Amino acid sequence: MDDQRTTDVWTRDDRRTNNGRRRIDDRRTTGGRTMDDRRSTPDGRPTDHDRRTADIRPTDDRLTTGRRPTDDDDDYYNYYYYYYYYYYYYYYYLLLLLQLLLLLLLLLLLLLLQATAAVAVVVVVVVGGGGGAVTAVTIVVIVVVVVVVVEVVVVVVVVVVVVVVVVVVVVVVVVVVVVVVLVVVVEVVVVVAVVEVVVVVVVVVVVVVVVVVVVVVVVVVVIVVVVVVVAVVVVVVVEVTAAATTTAAVIVVAYRIFKHVTQNLIG
Repeated sequence: MDDQRTTDVWTRDDRRTNNGRRRIDDRRTTGGRTMDDRRSTPDGRPTDHDRRTADIRPTDDRLTTGRRPTDDDDDYYNYYYYYYYYYYYYYYYLLLLLQLLLLLLLLLLLLLLQATAAVAVVVVVVVGGGGGAVTAVTIVVIVVVVVVVVEVVVVVVVVVVVVVVVVVVVVVVVVVVVVVVLVVVVEVVVVVAVVEVVVVVVVVVVVVVVVVVVVVVVVVVVIVVVVVVVAVVVVVVVEVTAAATTTAAVIVVAYRIFKHVTQNLIG
């Protein structure tokens, strides 16, 4: 103990630690780097003494994050930079305005012809993703023509059926009136029994014919009513489906436009 050594062989006055490292006063840290060399922790990054940032770029070189000098006084470069972004945003917002006008056109078609607008919007969204004005207009025109032709055909068929029913009813009424008049005349003029029998037979036949005609008319009327009811139900279903589809498609188009604008503004 008087040789001033500890149990781990190192002396206390040789200024070494117990783990065998260098002396404490050589101004080195545990990472093996000196404390006065003005550098940071063992990750090797420089401190702010050398005026560099974490991305190894100097902080006082007067460069911004866009790698453009802040005090370069380059008027031509600033002029070009300014007008580039001016025209970029000008055409960008012009394109956005055109897309919004297309959306308003589709909404107008929704008010005029819901089924047509629904089909057109769905086709535009699926095929062109909300773009392609020429394609969209072409599709809308084709669908409008098809829908108008179908509606005209349906109206013509319904009108023809109604006219036929009216004509049949009128014919039946006329036949009944004529038969009644003939029966009355025969009853007044002819008194013979044979004629009476013949008249009775004729009346029975006429009554049977009238009953058959009435049954046919009733069947035709029922068919017309069923056709009209089915047509009304189909139109209602188509209108509801078209309205729902168009609403969903318009929401999709609006969302895509909003997403596109947001991405461009953020980017």
